[in-house]
Amino acid sequence: MNVQVFTPRGEGSARSDIIASTIQGAFEGVSTNGGAWFRNARVEEVGASGTWHQVNVLVDFEYEEIK
Repeated sequence: MNVQVFTPRGEGSARSDIIASTIQGAFEGVSTNGGAWFRNARVEEVGASGTWHQVNVLVDFEYEEIK
């Protein structure tokens, strides 16, 4: 899973780091009642994109299909 975080370029990495860390913490080690497990949440700095500063939060997940 990939969550893209954009903040105004002038506010830069400080604000995006706070948001990305919150997202990372929300998913790391969490599982759902439906059987999905989230792991290896990590932040990937992308940098400036026009007038925006971009950071991605990448999260691996696994699930079992129940029939």
